[in-house]
Amino acid sequence: LPLPIYDDAASSARVSGEMPKAFAILEDIVQHTLSDLHSIQKSLLYWKSKAEGTNSHKMYFMMFERGPRAFLEATCQTLTRLRSNGSPSEYLLGSASDIVSVKLAVLTNMQHRLAAFLAEVYSEVDKCREGLTESSDKSLHTLFLILNTVFPKLEVSLTNASEGQTLSFTHDENSSQLIFERLPEVDVESPQWSEALATDAISLIYQNLQKLDSFISSQVSNSFQR
Repeated sequence: LPLPIYDDAASSARVSGEMPKAFAILEDIVQHTLSDLHSIQKSLLYWKSKAEGTNSHKMYFMMFERGPRAFLEATCQTLTRLRSNGSPSEYLLGSASDIVSVKLAVLTNMQHRLAAFLAEVYSEVDKCREGLTESSDKSLHTLFLILNTVFPKLEVSLTNASEGQTLSFTHDENSSQLIFERLPEVDVESPQWSEALATDAISLIYQNLQKLDSFISSQVSNSFQR
């Protein structure tokens, strides 16, 4: 869907000769979020196919599709079950069901949280459309205020979505952490406002988007492993 300020931004551009800076940044935020949602959806389709697979497919997945380390673990567990007169196939099938259920639950939760973030961005843009279509500096100031509202909420919600779950199995702690940078809220009429401050703040926005992309990518890629 187009941003709710598109017509206002176009009208402002006809008057001033350029689109408000905030508009292009908002479009990038929307595109990054949609791309991340697409990545999650692809991962969900993968895990749904595992959930709907036959028992033989699930056992093959447990033994051969999760990497060398998981293969060794599954082999050891199978031998242990055989020595204890247990059923290795029942154990592997139960483990497969547990893994798939966790993946689907966490990814679905993350998908909902990210979609809620996108909806809130649209809502905030609609409420602040006047400020976002003013002069470039004023539109940026309004944008910074909006993002300082929605980014922290997204940080908390995505962290909670995967907290306590076994979605991430990476040993790289930084790849599974999501901590957004806060943007300056200096008023454009203040002596502290400067072109350098605005440029640095815009850079922080794109750093936050990169952090979001990296977080989603790490969670999705880890969801194909154990």
